[in-house]
Amino acid sequence: MATNEKGISYYKCNSFKDDGLHIRHRCVFAMEEELTEVKKEAAEVRKRLCKMEYKISEMREEMKQLKELVKYSQ
Repeated sequence: MATNEKGISYYKCNSFKDDGLHIRHRCVFAMEEELTEVKKEAAEVRKRLCKMEYKISEMREEMKQLKELVKYSQ
């Protein structure tokens, strides 16, 4: 991390040169990028969780039906 002459904080490459090959991001922008990525990952996790919950409810119903079949066959 570094600070410019105006006091603005930056994340920068250790060997930063203003040659277009090295990066320097304002901390605020870097945090926004990270937050956007975390939100995308959280949405994907939520989506997978919903699918798993649905599958579990299907399996519970199937188990209930199988129990009934076993009960009647005895």
